[in-house]
Amino acid sequence: DEYGDIWLSNCRPVITPYGNCSGISCMSVSDGNLQVAVCFAMSDGLTRYSSYDYSPDDIVRMFCNYFERLEIPEIKNWEKGHFTPVSPADEPYYLYVDNEEFKFIDYEDVLVALENLEAGKCSSLLLKTPGCQNGYLEVRGTKDNYIVEIGGNNEEGDWVVLMTRASYIGRIRFWLFNYYHKREFPRITDEWTDITEEVAEDE
Repeated sequence: DEYGDIWLSNCRPVITPYGNCSGISCMSVSDGNLQVAVCFAMSDGLTRYSSYDYSPDDIVRMFCNYFERLEIPEIKNWEKGHFTPVSPADEPYYLYVDNEEFKFIDYEDVLVALENLEAGKCSSLLLKTPGCQNGYLEVRGTKDNYIVEIGGNNEEGDWVVLMTRASYIGRIRFWLFNYYHKREFPRITDEWTDITEEVAEDE
């Protein structure tokens, strides 16, 4: 009750046999029991597996395994549901600079992070919504040698990760503007490389 609901998510979904896991949560329900749930991002919302059959200690172990090993619990017999979350357009972006999370940001904060990246004061920046429903856009590298990586669901609902290199900071600024203000990814051309499998192997 002191902390309310607990939600643990990661910047990039965890690839599992059940789909691309976007997070694990725990909440107290009306009868005082705890509900633990594992969520999977889909093109039209979230698929959610939930259970009331675990003790607080069991749930803590689940959270630790997810945080430390990117492992989810066995959910084969859990209750399965589907819901459509708040539209990504209504969710604020979170900004990650060298993996440090910043909430309550505006576009000026994104530009400052990009300027710091160009000046060598940080090595990466990443934008995503809290539920990762709009995927993510990451920029890393050094001046005149940047790597831009995007992740999101394609038209078939499959999670894909693409990467390209860019030397012109103005081009990256244009992509960030459209992603932040219009929720649009960069236009995909032959310059982009599909690295979905490589990212999954690294995780």
